Amino acid sequence: MTQAGTWKVLLMCSLLFYAATCSGVASAASELKLEGPLEPVAEGYFQLHINEPQHPPDVVIEQSSTPSFQSITARYSPMGDFQQISLSGFASGDYYFRARSQEMLSNTVHVVVAHHSLQQAFTLFFIGAALFAVLVLCILRYHRLQQKQVTTHHD
Repeated sequence: MTQAGTWKVLLMCSLLFYAATCSGVASAASELKLEGPLEPVAEGYFQLHINEPQHPPDVVIEQSSTPSFQSITARYSPMGDFQQISLSGFASGDYYFRARSQEMLSNTVHVVVAHHSLQQAFTLFFIGAALFAVLVLCILRYHRLQQKQVTTHHD
């Protein structure tokens, strides 16, 4: 083999090595996977999970109102070695989340928050209040009966 042929082989090997390492970086970037609730959330709070036990320490959860993330509305920087983050206080609507680190970007998670109607909330409140009132009246009635029995046995 000539010297020019050797250089061509070395160049091809280095290009193949570079392509292999770049594809390894691309597959590592897809390893950061974010998961969220699959069904619409009615309570306004939910959890997001990162399914990578060895995720980088600089992971930030980004929130957007559009799936393209043209404008990021909030960033959450969890502390420590976390696997999940709980988020709360969301109004009804569509929210998009993704995890980002310096070298990785996760998939996009779509979370739909659809609160219960105000009528349903008030109905449940008044049913609970009525049950509480019945419970208090029963306790007071049986307490008076018990007191009456104690005073009649002493007389």
